[in-house]
Amino acid sequence: MSGRCSWPRASCPGGRRSWHASSSGSTTSSTSYHPHQKTIIAPFAEWSVVRDARRRAARGRYTTRASTHDRADIRVAIKFLTWLDANQLDLTAVNQEDIDLWLTTHPTPHRSIGSFIRWMVTRRLTGQLTILTRRPGLPSRFLGD
Repeated sequence: MSGRCSWPRASCPGGRRSWHASSSGSTTSSTSYHPHQKTIIAPFAEWSVVRDARRRAARGRYTTRASTHDRADIRVAIKFLTWLDANQLDLTAVNQEDIDLWLTTHPTPHRSIGSFIRWMVTRRLTGQLTILTRRPGLPSRFLGD
């Protein structure tokens, strides 16, 4: 592979069909979702993830790794909505405690859930929520003796 988009042609950022149009190898092939979640997932995928991917592809900055991260963002959003359903929580009533609980019980998708939370807050689907970002790297301040 040349490092370019690894999404199926039908859902590749340069393509014209929607992200969920391809039945084989689509972004949700390994993660199923409930039909009522489509009203949230489809706009997030189309207008946030794929739209941004198309912009990066137009500038020649869209790699296989970027497509992997984009698919992960969609899968984690689906897992989050499924978790809300399992805990009988309404999306409009999600608060900071719910987000913190999700992050402590699902620590791996920390980066991926952040884009979905920011998207939901921007569209006023939830109240004001924050995700603390992890700072990579070595400590820069040390305790003195």
